[in-house]
Amino acid sequence: MQLTDEQRMVVASDSEALRVVAFAGAGKTSTLRAYAQARPEMSFLYLAFNRAIKQEAERKFPSNVYCVTTHALAFRNEGHRFKHKLVNSVRANQAAKALGIYSGIRGLIRGRRALVALNHFLSSPYYGFDDFRIAGVDEEHSADTLEDAKRLWEAMIDPGNIEMPMLHDGYLKLYQLSINPAIK
Repeated sequence: MQLTDEQRMVVASDSEALRVVAFAGAGKTSTLRAYAQARPEMSFLYLAFNRAIKQEAERKFPSNVYCVTTHALAFRNEGHRFKHKLVNSVRANQAAKALGIYSGIRGLIRGRRALVALNHFLSSPYYGFDDFRIAGVDEEHSADTLEDAKRLWEAMIDPGNIEMPMLHDGYLKLYQLSINPAIK
């Protein structure tokens, strides 16, 4: 493949931090592949959003590039500790039980609200529940709901607490918190 002038500039760069911003189909993957091929003595990590993208990257990139999904990387570093309580989703009745709420439909509604707030935290850029709370998210969730969500989070990240299962996004959040990335 013939690289464009812009792609050649990226491949030739010796910058410690390099960001390539381009539209879909602009050749970012080809540029990254050429960048890695030009540096066979170096090792690279390619983070993929899902398994299909990871598998495609493994076929396209040279052997000095390690391709992995973000969840696989997070599981290896954090998630393995929660293997015994790992689930794909948590139901409102499970959340209510973990919160110690056994009051029928009101407990289910409270549990569901806490789960919604918890999921918002898990997908947020915030490093702590207090930062999440202060960030203005409390306009969407009541103080009581946020407190319940924080209690669910604490139960979720306790390997010994089997009342509250661990979500895949939960150990991904733990990994985010553990590395405290400086990416802006």
